Amino acid sequence: MTEKTVILLDLDGTIVDSFASVKAAIVKTLERLACPVSPGLDNVQEVGQLLPVAVKSLPPSVSFSSFKQEYDSVLRADPLAGVNVPDGIPMLLAQLKDENDLVVLTNKRQEVAEAICQALFPAGTFQHVIGRISTVPLKPDGPIAEELRQRDIPLYAVRLLIGDSDEDCKTALRLGVEYADVRKIK
Repeated sequence: MTEKTVILLDLDGTIVDSFASVKAAIVKTLERLACPVSPGLDNVQEVGQLLPVAVKSLPPSVSFSSFKQEYDSVLRADPLAGVNVPDGIPMLLAQLKDENDLVVLTNKRQEVAEAICQALFPAGTFQHVIGRISTVPLKPDGPIAEELRQRDIPLYAVRLLIGDSDEDCKTALRLGVEYADVRKIK
């Protein structure tokens, strides 16, 4: 029996619609830290750009690490608030799973990513859910290859990364795998 190939899937904006959830968590975090909400948040169209816009507007008195810690706390408190699965994604995942192992790769904290995947997708949909454990993001330059090795996923088996951001594209390039950008097919 031949080994299945692996497809890496980004979480936010790719297999779940979490735009409203992420934006609400950022706003709540800023309020908890008594920071003004950046008016630039209203102009953001992609989930992956929400956090960078918010961080750029932080006052000097608030460090990135304190913002990130509070943001993670907000997400952990209710990881499913405002998150949903777009139409067609369950069928697509079922088709991909026939011939591939599916692995979620996200910069969300590990426990938040697992909670979302367990609540919104049937058991066994994903071989692994790989999220951030420390404050260091996995994508694009984090320890992704090491995370894959720890889960016995050989890098040569990874065929494709499906994502929705320039960060995901850079991650695919760094891993030496093909990239499919869902922004181009929406």
